[in-house]
Amino acid sequence: MLGALLNTVTTVLHHAEAVDPDLVDRIRHTIDDVTGFAPSTIVLLIVVPVVLFPLLLVTLYLLGPRAHAHPPSTASGTPPGDRRSDDSPVDRAR
Repeated sequence: MLGALLNTVTTVLHHAEAVDPDLVDRIRHTIDDVTGFAPSTIVLLIVVPVVLFPLLLVTLYLLGPRAHAHPPSTASGTPPGDRRSDDSPVDRAR
């Protein structure tokens, strides 16, 4: 079974035709002309966000609030974000 899976994967990943060198040169020159950057700069502009974004997500996840932390208890029964006091004008009008 593993052999059949590997055969399928290698068949999908294998491409029988070579890349057209003229087309690749035209694409590369067009990118260089449009951006004006060196090829190494373009590679860095692509690789840096691809590497930093997952690292940022993992860092924010590890440093963020814990899901298993207990919510703050309130003695008055009002939600923690509710700033109205018991004698607010809204409550007296009721």
